[in-house]
Amino acid sequence: AKQSGVTPGFTVKDSAGQTWFVQFDAPGQSEAASGAAVVATKLFYALGYFQTENYISYLDPAKLEIDPKAKVDTPSGRVRSMNQGDIRKILKRAQKRPDGTYRMLASRAIPGRVLGGFKYFGTRKDDPNDIVPHEHRRELRALKVFGAWTNLVDMKALNTLDTVISENGRGVIRHYLQDVGSTFGTGALAPREWDEGYEYIFEGDKTTKRLYTLGFYRRPWQTIPYTEYESIGRFEGDYFEPEEWKPRIPTAAMVNARADDNFWAARRVMAFSDAMIRSIVKTGRYSDPDAEKHLADVLIQRRDKIGKAYLPAVNPLVDFRLDASGVLTFENAAVNAGVATPPRGGYAARWYRFDNSSGASTPIGMRAVSADMKIPAPAGLPAEDGAFIKVEVVAIDPPNSSWTVPVQAY
Repeated sequence: AKQSGVTPGFTVKDSAGQTWFVQFDAPGQSEAASGAAVVATKLFYALGYFQTENYISYLDPAKLEIDPKAKVDTPSGRVRSMNQGDIRKILKRAQKRPDGTYRMLASRAIPGRVLGGFKYFGTRKDDPNDIVPHEHRRELRALKVFGAWTNLVDMKALNTLDTVISENGRGVIRHYLQDVGSTFGTGALAPREWDEGYEYIFEGDKTTKRLYTLGFYRRPWQTIPYTEYESIGRFEGDYFEPEEWKPRIPTAAMVNARADDNFWAARRVMAFSDAMIRSIVKTGRYSDPDAEKHLADVLIQRRDKIGKAYLPAVNPLVDFRLDASGVLTFENAAVNAGVATPPRGGYAARWYRFDNSSGASTPIGMRAVSADMKIPAPAGLPAEDGAFIKVEVVAIDPPNSSWTVPVQAY
């Protein structure tokens, strides 16, 4: 029997000796927890986080045989053999399908020796490769944006896991962002609470106002007209504002997220096409096509709002290249995504010789202006091996004042 978590399930070992954690949807929540876990883990794996490997399967209790070695830990601490009564007790807490079977989420055990979770601040003292404080790691700061996209409100150290694995003959620590299944519009046992994603668990000023106004102090989330599905819960995009989204509890990494972290994360989210999102949602195997469509539609809507909020917020120039003929080219991520218009005056560049040992910059030539995203380099660029060139590019008469802050490319 499964010993941790709130959902009913088993820990099992298959014929190949592989350990799996099997859990079921809660009564009245058909397909909700299992579908969310499968879809969310694929999204976060595509975003670059190690995830558990999940599959949806089905159990027919009539075909279930108990291995004589299967054990149960009793509340008194005694360990005894599992029996059919234990099976019935577990399945009583699970959603039964009309044909008498049960839908299951099977999660492959994570490889390696388990060390426990990581924190969203500081470093692991037992990991010589962990040298950047976690509150300053971009991939953890970016969870402010990724969490908002998927409504991953349950973000805490308990939902992470580190293991030691062997890689190229060396022992290394692998970091897992675990338990991302309590996302979108549902938790493990019930739909999301109305305020989740809009307020922290405790916000003193709002609590005080509700107390002194006898509940008449209202927030916008209290009047959102959700379209609810049993398998999806409460998940919407019409009233979603990326900058205002909040998890249950703020993490140190998210509190330290900067505009360029949010920009980086928004580019990752915008990289998901409509077709990619709909394909990933389909792996949730939702029986209601309207529910499946709703989940995909909301993810697409929230994706677009994230791009509109964060891509134009900084100077969005990316993908710099200097070709053999001496022409600098680059892209404007906000314009390419269709969330901003090009600057009316084009772009301007200043060139420098850069000393990598001292950090000193020496100007080369004059400021160059171009109407498009191609700027010829001035004469006199250093040609010797090991030389560094720095170029600063700004937008002229842009739609957003932040575009006048130079982007530095080396």
